[in-house]
Amino acid sequence: MKQILLLIAFLLASITAGAQNFEFLYKGESLQDGATVIIAAEEDDFGDLSCETNPPSDPGNGLVLKLLTASSAQVTASAQVISNTLNPLMVQWCMGGTCTPMIGNFVKTKTFTAKSIEQVQFDATNIQSEGTLTATLSVQLGGTTRTVNIQFVNSDTDGIKEVKSEKVNAEGVASEKRERSGKSEKFAGVYDLSGRKINSQFSTFNSQLRSGVYIVNGKKYIK
Repeated sequence: MKQILLLIAFLLASITAGAQNFEFLYKGESLQDGATVIIAAEEDDFGDLSCETNPPSDPGNGLVLKLLTASSAQVTASAQVISNTLNPLMVQWCMGGTCTPMIGNFVKTKTFTAKSIEQVQFDATNIQSEGTLTATLSVQLGGTTRTVNIQFVNSDTDGIKEVKSEKVNAEGVASEKRERSGKSEKFAGVYDLSGRKINSQFSTFNSQLRSGVYIVNGKKYIK
């Protein structure tokens, strides 16, 4: 009887330890199993709208997988895009040293040796439309599985902050570089209020676009 009780205690301890041996973190905060991380679209270095779980500007402060009881371990991870109305040119999932294009809603699975801190790079780049992209990521280690949901969002206000109105004159004269706080900012293109890139040349703004409201380098232009 005593041996049976010891065996049960050992099994319960093993299950408890297994449940705590890894976790997902987002911006340094521990996530509960099944939590959803919501990320708004932002302009990248090329002026295109993108969503990234670990942006290049701050790669260690995004979504990560953290091992709690080992410096490395073999894990099995799977990812699936549940819905996508963003119309991005590319969606990819990079973990374990390889990047996997996420086309359609098929489940992609890979097994690899994870480091103590493993970045979860899940990206939607060159977003063309308003809407959302929802994906789920699951990681299995031993008999424990943890899941995090990823939701990318692009609305008509995302990425457009403190917009000021400015009228474009009849000749369409405007500099393709603007001075802000004494610093020169590279021209990034013309966008509509939904964040879609309309034109890459501001000099042809008047001749090619019909009347409306557009965003150029963070400012609102009315034609």
